[in-house]
Amino acid sequence: MFHKALIILLVFLNGLGAYDFKHCQAFFKKASLQKGGVALKELPKGVYLYYSKTYPKHAKVIKSDPFVGLYLLQSTPSEYFYTLRDLDKDALIRPMASIGDTEAIEARLLSKQQGYERYAQISQEIQKNGVISNICYQMLGLGVGGNGFIETKFIKRFLNQQEPYYGDIGVRLEENNKRLVVAQFDPFFPKNPFLKNDEILAINHQKIHSLAEFEWVVSNLKYQSLAKVSIKRNHKIKEVTLKVNKRYGGFLLKDTFLERYGIALDKRFIITKIGSHLPKGLDFLKLGDRILWVNRKNVAFNPKALREALSTPKIELLVWRKGFEFYIKVR
Repeated sequence: MFHKALIILLVFLNGLGAYDFKHCQAFFKKASLQKGGVALKELPKGVYLYYSKTYPKHAKVIKSDPFVGLYLLQSTPSEYFYTLRDLDKDALIRPMASIGDTEAIEARLLSKQQGYERYAQISQEIQKNGVISNICYQMLGLGVGGNGFIETKFIKRFLNQQEPYYGDIGVRLEENNKRLVVAQFDPFFPKNPFLKNDEILAINHQKIHSLAEFEWVVSNLKYQSLAKVSIKRNHKIKEVTLKVNKRYGGFLLKDTFLERYGIALDKRFIITKIGSHLPKGLDFLKLGDRILWVNRKNVAFNPKALREALSTPKIELLVWRKGFEFYIKVR
C-alpha cells in the first residue's frame, strides 16, 4: 500500500515541476540487493536482474547469459520493484537520472545502444547495476559502469529467452564509409558462402543500414532457418542462401571461431579447453598446445587477428607442444 502511495506522490510532484531524484535513490535501495541486483515487475518475487562480466557469487544464479553478462539471481524478496520502460521518444520527454547506492544525478542521453556490447551513453557516470530512470519506479536501463547502460530492449530479449541464443551467418563485419563489409568469415561455418570484402546489403529482403542493425537482425534469426542475404561482390549484386547457425563466442566472450569445437584459449593462445568431436586437422590439437602462427603469420595473441588469419579456405597452424614446434594442416 505504501509502495502505491509513494508512486502516486512522486508522479504528482513531477507534475508540479518539483520532482526530486533523491526519492528515486531511496526507492533504488529498497528495490535492489546490496551487492547488486534489481527487482523487476516482470520477474517473480525474490528474483533480481544483475549485470557482470564475471559469474556472480553473492547470490544463487537461476539464469545466465555470459554473452552479454546478464543474470537472474535469487535472494530475499522485496516489496519494491521496477517496471521496464523502453527508451522511446515519450520516455525522453522527462529528465532522466543515474541512480545508485549513494547518489541520484540528473543526466542527458548522449547516444542509444548500438549493439550488444556498445552500450547507451549518458552524461553522468553510473555505477554497475545502477538504474537509469525518469520516474522512480520505471527503469530505462541497467548500468554497466562508466557512462554506459544496457537499454531495456536488450534486457527484455534476455528475459524472454529460455537459453542464450544468438543467430549467426558466419561473418564478422566492419563499417567502412557507411558500407557493411565482411572483415572475417568463419571457415568452420557449414557451407559458408561469404568472402572477405563482401558488402552486406539486405537479409531476407530487409535492408541493413548499420552494424548494430545487422547484429540485431542476425542474432534474432531462427536457428537452422534459411536466410537469403543480398551482397555486393566485385561490383556485382548477388543473393546467397544459407542455413542460420548460432554463435559460440562473441560480445563479452572470446570469439576466435574455434569456440564452435569447444576450444578455449588463454591470453597466450594456449589451449585450456578442447571438445571431444573435432574435425580433421583440429583433431591433432591437445590440451596445453599453443598456437603460434596461422598460415605463416604471427597472430600476436589477438582474437581479432586470429579470426582474420583463419578467414581463408586453406589453414595451416604452427603449434608448440612441450618444447617442439610443428605444422598442422586444418583445411
